[in-house]
Amino acid sequence: MALVSVRSFAVTVALFSVPAFGETLTTNLRAGQSTEVVLDSPVDDRHFQDPRGYQHHGASTRTFIRKLTLTNIGTVPLTGPLIVVNGRDWSSSETLRQSLALAAAPSSSMPRLFDFWRDHLSHADNRCDGSKEPLALLNFWSYALCGDTTSALMRLATSYGIPARKIPLNGHVAAEYFYDSAWHIFDTDQAVTYLRLDNRTLASAADLRADPFLARRTKALGRFAPVDEGAMAFNTALHEFIEPREEKPAKYKSAPASVRAETLLPGEQWIVHAAQAPEMPVGLATLEKWGPVRETTLRVVEWVISTAARRDASGKVTVATGYPIWRAVNHTTGEVVTPPAGRATFEITLPTRGFDDRISVYSQRSRASLPLPGKGRNSLLLAASAASGVGKLEIDWEKPAELVVPKIAAEQIDATPTFSLRAEPGADLLWWQISASEDFTCVAPSFDAVISATDTLRFDPLTATFFNPEQTYRLRVKVRRDGVWSEWSVPLEFRVEKPARPAPVAAAVQGAKLRLSWPAAGAAAEYLLFGSNRLDFVPEPFAEAEIVTLREQTVEHRRLNKNLVATVAKPEIELVPTFHFYRVITRRAGVLSVPGDLIAIPPALAEKLPPALVLQNRWQRVDDRDAHYATELPLR
Repeated sequence: MALVSVRSFAVTVALFSVPAFGETLTTNLRAGQSTEVVLDSPVDDRHFQDPRGYQHHGASTRTFIRKLTLTNIGTVPLTGPLIVVNGRDWSSSETLRQSLALAAAPSSSMPRLFDFWRDHLSHADNRCDGSKEPLALLNFWSYALCGDTTSALMRLATSYGIPARKIPLNGHVAAEYFYDSAWHIFDTDQAVTYLRLDNRTLASAADLRADPFLARRTKALGRFAPVDEGAMAFNTALHEFIEPREEKPAKYKSAPASVRAETLLPGEQWIVHAAQAPEMPVGLATLEKWGPVRETTLRVVEWVISTAARRDASGKVTVATGYPIWRAVNHTTGEVVTPPAGRATFEITLPTRGFDDRISVYSQRSRASLPLPGKGRNSLLLAASAASGVGKLEIDWEKPAELVVPKIAAEQIDATPTFSLRAEPGADLLWWQISASEDFTCVAPSFDAVISATDTLRFDPLTATFFNPEQTYRLRVKVRRDGVWSEWSVPLEFRVEKPARPAPVAAAVQGAKLRLSWPAAGAAAEYLLFGSNRLDFVPEPFAEAEIVTLREQTVEHRRLNKNLVATVAKPEIELVPTFHFYRVITRRAGVLSVPGDLIAIPPALAEKLPPALVLQNRWQRVDDRDAHYATELPLR
């Protein structure tokens, strides 16, 4: 493998100048034995880090842990993952499973695994070999495009006994996973899952093809994205409704590759620069297109090696690491060796002048995977194979002075529902989540948002379709002020007052007429029947306009959305169908139910109508580049 060598002594020396630290904690560690340390602070790195979202890479306003330095003070090499903090070890699929406390049941473990994946990966291109390997993706980059993130999660889930398969999409890659006798979509790139209209069961690709409203009502592109008609219609149009096919479950000949063990010889140091990113990422040569990915997601691990122990007869030193190398420097001679661009390199060789040359090897590691302790009590483990190994760990951390963690609380105003939020003045961002589960696992995308700080939280009619009547929900909120995030508020339990969903709907053909009937919703209820020739139509209370054409996520042509067919007082109706598709919604005191199931009229009646339509996506050249263009097409 060719290596590029240049002389650049002055630049290298200045590269990792270290600012003064507030505190330094030093402790000795013995291999295989846990040691507890306490950092007396009201905050840690979690309070300074924004959540991740699509093309939002979890930027930090400041740094709590500045540097970790592990020195081998024993007489034997230290070989392994080295430092594990609070049991958090992502070096193998089994240690990752243990770190996440994944249950044996896929119905519990897959949603939790998806949450973890969504919260630690973001959308940007790395274009590097190995990015489809789940542990490499998590530990080396923590960002990739849809094809790589999907392939990596499929491989990991399959290793945990959860069958996975890609679904046929147009210009996008996502997958579904099999458990509880059904397939369920988990879109790792766009951070999306879909709920059936029972608002409890995760949908499959077949569910979305049968009723695109499941996708059309779901907020895509992560928690920073707004409820946007163009983005949501665009995401729905990616799904292949024309001549769909079912893929076979993926099969892999080998298990996910573990992260390579690292070896620290006696006297050598392993330094985590927790506040510094590499000058260039391993993989894609430039990341300007994707925002501050390098600065936000990548960090440097430095190896200060023992030249005397590693120098061979030819005067060269070879170093192997567990993480991709982006630069090696002989500080004594000024020699800089850089691996070939665009590939992950784990071994590097440098020339030396003598046995006392000062040499550093710099590796790239994802910030998300760094073994950083936090405020309060921490369990530290020197994970090395030699039982007699001993290391000295120095934790350089910035003890915040006079820093106050903001507080926020929520109170329900009415049953629609509307909430009043009480936070201290000066907040700029609010993060809210709503879940039916106590542990907030796999929160629906439309119930997970980061928005500008506000004192009132209410929901648009489309988002409100995710609320069931008589079901207990929980709201929790965070707020950011002066770059510091609060803790989650105490979850607020609430219920929503709305009529029951009109389901199931029975359909019967009586000559040229169609008779529909459904369960009654009690006194004072009325029933709205909506109809359209569009498979993906949205009932007019949820959208003023119907989208006709899209260029990417920009709506180019729309028309007035008028699809209310009838309003009836009884839970039944008989009509001569003029549309291919119908849907019933119950209304009581102005409040709408969750929509009923999509009703497709029988073929004997449908053949008399114009062709059914769908807003379908197709790749086209737009403005001299590849782009998505979606328009109404006949449904085949």
